Amino acid sequence: MRSEPSQRIVSRSFLGALGAAALFTLAHAALIRIGRSVPWPDALTVAATNATLAWLGGGTLATGGLGVAGGTMMLGGIVASPLLLVTGLALSAKGKQELENARGDAAKVRVAVAEMATVREVMKAVAARAWAVPSAWRTASPAGRSASSLWRSSPPA
Repeated sequence: MRSEPSQRIVSRSFLGALGAAALFTLAHAALIRIGRSVPWPDALTVAATNATLAWLGGGTLATGGLGVAGGTMMLGGIVASPLLLVTGLALSAKGKQELENARGDAAKVRVAVAEMATVREVMKAVAARAWAVPSAWRTASPAGRSASSLWRSSPPA
């Protein structure tokens, strides 16, 4: 734990920084208002926005921070990070679902390929049997011989 004097220094530093930010906001609002017909609430809003963005950026450019531009980048990161996280989680879940669907489709394709191989073997047997018919005709009768010669002269494509 911190000692008593260091706690007082930290609390006084924080209060000093808070007072400086409030003073900066009022001074900025006064400068915005000078020479323009800007209502005080609008001037205070602009000044508070700029002070907040400078604080998010690590301080003003004069104090070594990134200023309003850095605060704008930080605020963009603060807003974008949860959005990117949620989008990534949603896409991950959808990807897992699609992967399962693809695995199911792959199993169906393997079954269809096996069925096609079986049909191919059956068709080979049918073709062999069909080409055996003309030889059976030749041995059966003289009319079968002429039919067999017609069959051999024009095989199916």
